Amino acid sequence: PQYSGRENVIMGAMCMGMSLQEIQSKMDWVIDFSELGDVIDQPFHTYSSGMQARLTFSTAICVDPDLLIVDEALAAGDARFVHKCMRRMREICAGGSTVLFVSHSEATIMELCDRAIWIDSGRVRIDGPAEPVCKAYAQSVWEIVDERNRRESSLAVDQTKEIVAADGKYELAGQDLRITGVRLLNDEGQEATVFTSGKQLNIAIDWEGETVHEQVYCNF
Repeated sequence: PQYSGRENVIMGAMCMGMSLQEIQSKMDWVIDFSELGDVIDQPFHTYSSGMQARLTFSTAICVDPDLLIVDEALAAGDARFVHKCMRRMREICAGGSTVLFVSHSEATIMELCDRAIWIDSGRVRIDGPAEPVCKAYAQSVWEIVDERNRRESSLAVDQTKEIVAADGKYELAGQDLRITGVRLLNDEGQEATVFTSGKQLNIAIDWEGETVHEQVYCNF
């Protein structure tokens, strides 16, 4: 950390097996790619975590490796820098190298990778083409979110009932009608909190009181 950014580039490249001459020939490219020319001779520990990640990543991809392992490295950096890194990784792939890209971003994986391996708790769930594997992963995540929302919604309803029972008041009320609940239903009539684009969404409103209609339909 006490060494300068330039010295960290030299040490990092040496760890990858590059000679000092090779490193010097790549130095300007690394500095330009990382966009840290103004601070390259300042101590590494004075860099922000994002700046450190940018310099480290720039050093790692200055060569044409047989295998490049990228583990969540693009999490630190603005959209423009991430786009530039993606372009460089495509160049590495086009040159015949293999990139092992570890990420939780389905969109990035589908954009960059031909093949994806979904690993859950240390076990391979699915291994196949990137797009269907990522979509299966996303579906699994939303199913977990849906189940959690169901539990939290049920808890919130129970808490509301306790409050109403204590003081006899309910905020969503008028002189003639009192709304007692609103439910989101899927196309099978089951309560849900996550809906798939293109599928039917039903909104059920429960009320007490006098009304001239038994059912109300809204189109939106």
